[in-house]
Amino acid sequence: MAKVRAKDVADGYHRFTERDFEPYALAIGQFCLAWNDLHERLGIIFVALCAATRNQPRGSKARMNATVDESNSMSVHAGIWNSAHYDRPKRDMLRAAVERTWLTGVLPQLAEGIQDLLSRADSLEDTRNTIVHTPLQWTGPYIDDQPPGRIGVRPNLFLGHKRAHRLSKISFSKTILDEIKWAHDATLALRDYAVSIEVVLVSGGAMPWPGKLQLPNRGHGQGAKSQSDAKPPRPPQS
Repeated sequence: MAKVRAKDVADGYHRFTERDFEPYALAIGQFCLAWNDLHERLGIIFVALCAATRNQPRGSKARMNATVDESNSMSVHAGIWNSAHYDRPKRDMLRAAVERTWLTGVLPQLAEGIQDLLSRADSLEDTRNTIVHTPLQWTGPYIDDQPPGRIGVRPNLFLGHKRAHRLSKISFSKTILDEIKWAHDATLALRDYAVSIEVVLVSGGAMPWPGKLQLPNRGHGQGAKSQSDAKPPRPPQS
């Protein structure tokens, strides 16, 4: 059965399953999944930092061991992580953990790397909120569009939604889909960097520290080559 076109549905009655909305629904859904996965990886880092114990064999220096001990430490710290109902408080908990962990003495790059990761996630969150909370509609160009707008899916500005206004300002220089795809790619770059840190911690510092965290060029979406050289290394084989 052919998909209904948005233009054939009376204004105010769109189901958002119409063919015109499909690319937006797909892009926003993929972005949300990437954002959620980023925070799951940040949670693993939080648990690893809190649960890390010192191994000090006789006659040697202390060596880190970020594996979980046998006292249900993972369950306790995972419960603390999930006690926060929003993403930002979770990132603040990780920020506090890395400021106080003894592991920074073993991994000099740890504090700076995680702080940079969290700062970039903080900045990206505003774009995330704009994308997720902006109401969309199918409409023709507005009378006062300068330059002239285009027919199709656009932010719904009828009630003056602030984030809809913010997203609408980019719709003339590039498409809304470009912005969503860039945010998706940037989130995956952060997630991959978090996975790299996770691998270093789980390996007890045996794996090399990842390269510098870099985000893709804004506005190019998935068509752009990622600048990140922080691809997660393979964990050591047992």
